[in-house]
Amino acid sequence: MKRSFRGISVVLALVALAVGSIGMSTAQESEAESSDVTLAGLLAMDDEGGYVLVEGESGEEITLEGEGLADYVDSTVEVTGGWATDDEDNHYFYVAGIERVE
Repeated sequence: MKRSFRGISVVLALVALAVGSIGMSTAQESEAESSDVTLAGLLAMDDEGGYVLVEGESGEEITLEGEGLADYVDSTVEVTGGWATDDEDNHYFYVAGIERVE
């Protein structure tokens, strides 16, 4: 009787591992699809010292994360990257590329 429970446990563990791998693969594909997003607007600093992109027509502020953003504060820019979520479930845009727009 113990052997059949052990066998069932092994099968269940393998199924759980397979399902987890499929879920991770789907999440990675979704993240890759969202990494080619381009946004434009004014790069500014928020009240907490972080960076935001202020979109022209709507005035919506989008939180930005990435390297070298300080060099573009108060400039109209075009950023490329993707959407992400931090550990506290806050959404932000991760900047992979940036250039000034005149």
